[in-house]
Amino acid sequence: MTDPNEIAILWRQKFGSVSPIGYRCRAALPDRWLRIHSLPGSKRYPGTSEEFDELLRRHHLVSNHVLGEAAACTLFVGRYASEAQELPNMAQFERLPSLDDTEESLPIHVFGATVTWEAHRFDALIRSVADDDERLIFFANLKKGTGYAPYDGGADLFFASPQHVGTQKQAWAEWTSPRKDGL
Repeated sequence: MTDPNEIAILWRQKFGSVSPIGYRCRAALPDRWLRIHSLPGSKRYPGTSEEFDELLRRHHLVSNHVLGEAAACTLFVGRYASEAQELPNMAQFERLPSLDDTEESLPIHVFGATVTWEAHRFDALIRSVADDDERLIFFANLKKGTGYAPYDGGADLFFASPQHVGTQKQAWAEWTSPRKDGL
C-alpha cells in the first residue's frame, strides 16, 4: 500500500491530525510517547563500533516491541523544502506548512511507503540517523497504531495507549531520561 490517500486515512484513524514527524507526534500525543536513549549516560553520538553495537541492540529491541517483527508498516521520510526531491518507491504523503519551531523554517514534504519491519534490514538507515546524516524518519504500524521515530541520540516511541507507555517505561527505565519532561 503506497497510495497516499489510503495511508492518510489509516494514519488519521490511529494518530489523528498530527503529521508523521517524531517531534510533532511527541507534542501532540504526549500520553502515548516514550523516549529511549541509544547509549548509556544519554551519550548522543556513538564513537566506537561497540557503541554502535549497543545502539543497534537497543533500537532493535524497542522497535521490534513497538512495531512487531515482520509486521507491515509504513516508512515515512520527511524532507525540508530546500532538500525535497522525489524519493524512489515512495509516494508523497503530504506537504506540511512551515512552523516557527522547525529547524529550517521551511515546509516539510513527507513521503511514505509500505515496508515489512525487520530491524536488521534498516540498520544502515538507523546508523544514518544516529550520525545525524538522515532526519525525520518515522515507522508506523498503522494496524496497531504504534510508531518508532529514531533520532540522533535515541528514539521516540508511540504506543496505542498510555497504559503501554507505563509498562515499557518501567521495563526500559535504564534507557529513559531522568528529566521530568522525558527528553
